[in-house]
Amino acid sequence: MNHGILDGTLVRVCADGGACFSIRTFSRQYKRSSRFLIVKKRFAAWLAEGSGTYYDEDIYNFVEVRLRNDQVIFNFTWLSGDSHNLFGHREHISVPISIIMDALFYETVEKTHLYYDASRPPRFDFSGAHERLCESIAQKKVRRALSKALSKIGWIGASFRVFDDFVKHSFFFRADGICGGIILHKDTHKNDRGEFPKVYYGMHT
Repeated sequence: MNHGILDGTLVRVCADGGACFSIRTFSRQYKRSSRFLIVKKRFAAWLAEGSGTYYDEDIYNFVEVRLRNDQVIFNFTWLSGDSHNLFGHREHISVPISIIMDALFYETVEKTHLYYDASRPPRFDFSGAHERLCESIAQKKVRRALSKALSKIGWIGASFRVFDDFVKHSFFFRADGICGGIILHKDTHKNDRGEFPKVYYGMHT
């Protein structure tokens, strides 16, 4: 399961044999964007220079593009309105440069990429398992194992509501429509000095 989709933006990059390629985004927050057309020849020339910022517009929409390592960073301004009001929002995405290169140099391309903001860590609400949490973190090895397990959960931007599980020192959770458990496991660790008890948490959905 690709958990990034919980709070991600699906990006579709297409080329249909013409002079332009297009980008369209789909997200829970903004739904489907307009199709933004970019002239291949002009964009390829900018890529070849490898520096600076690329600016473009398509009808009422605007984009600012930069390169960062192997990613192409797009900052869109999507606008709409009528004769009295102007509406809009900004949207930030990044796309692997390999996808953009395919759109530039192949006649027909349709590629999708899931972008998510890695700066937004998951959030945990333990109010439904307060006593269980206190019991667990009172034990040094269990506390260390729980901290390690939570730090490795990569569900970017997800909100976890955590409750007691029937297994001792373990938890049940709900996160954006998905249910699962953060379960304590016991094992032994072997080295040159013998066998030692080991505890760790596993995540199950």
